[in-house]
Amino acid sequence: MKDTSYAFAVGYIRALETHLLTKATYNNLEESLSLEDFSSKLQAVGYPIEHFDSLESLNSQLQKHFIDNCEYIRQICPSKAPFKWLWLRNDVANYKAVLKSVFSDSPWLNLISYPNSIDPYIMEKCIKSKNFDNMPDFFKQTSLGAFEIMSKTLNIKKTENYIDQNLYKIMLNLAHKDEFLLNRTKLEINLKNLNMAIRYLMFNQDLQYLSEVLIEGGTIDLSQIVKSAEDGLKNVAALFEKINIKNIYDNISKDPLYIEQLSSSIIDKFDETYRSSAFGFAPIVAYIKALKNEHTILKSIAVSLLWKNVNNKLRKG
Repeated sequence: MKDTSYAFAVGYIRALETHLLTKATYNNLEESLSLEDFSSKLQAVGYPIEHFDSLESLNSQLQKHFIDNCEYIRQICPSKAPFKWLWLRNDVANYKAVLKSVFSDSPWLNLISYPNSIDPYIMEKCIKSKNFDNMPDFFKQTSLGAFEIMSKTLNIKKTENYIDQNLYKIMLNLAHKDEFLLNRTKLEINLKNLNMAIRYLMFNQDLQYLSEVLIEGGTIDLSQIVKSAEDGLKNVAALFEKINIKNIYDNISKDPLYIEQLSSSIIDKFDETYRSSAFGFAPIVAYIKALKNEHTILKSIAVSLLWKNVNNKLRKG
């Protein structure tokens, strides 16, 4: 398929968005009596999956639905580069899962994220053979370095931090032609760095090592983050004003996990601002996220139904 314009791609995305499930539909699905009933209701609203009678069948069909949608959208976009930015996230998550599983001798198949650009089985083969020649060039050095850190230290946190530092270097490079992706990547780096500084403070970690784990490429200077951390939590909280977030010190000081919730909401708000203006790649990112969330909700409803049926059987028994 030939490249088309962003206008065509965004128009197609807008049409797809009209098929996303509504809250009323979710409420109706939650009232299903069984997986069979749930399946019938999904088909009745025109959801593009076949009848299913197990969570495994539902999950398999949703995964195929997601991959097929992403691949078609990729084909109609005028530039394929932004999709490398998207798939890189899944490649990195998959590499972390496979690397950890190989060293702990545990299964990784159910931990894999789709779609991706690198076959997880190739990742496993490279890790076990200690030869990364079959990995793509853009990911080879990162995967090799992470393997060496993991093999020497068995420290998954240190290994993941190394991967993240290299991940954002690659993401910034892939995003340089798309203003939305570039600004989004820099925002994520800011949030990750501030999150790390807050964690160091709240869990009394040695601040002399903070600079080693921060990620370059954000809009907030790393030396300023380190200096603010040395001056206390309130000073780190004040840095949020640089990304237009104010008065969060009380929330952070009460709840160490607040920063993660805040980060997610900031990213969502950023995406929505650009999505509504049909800016470049933004509507596509927003739709892929919405479709993924939709599938997550459907699987959650299915799990609830299964538990409900198990509990009913236990009561009757």
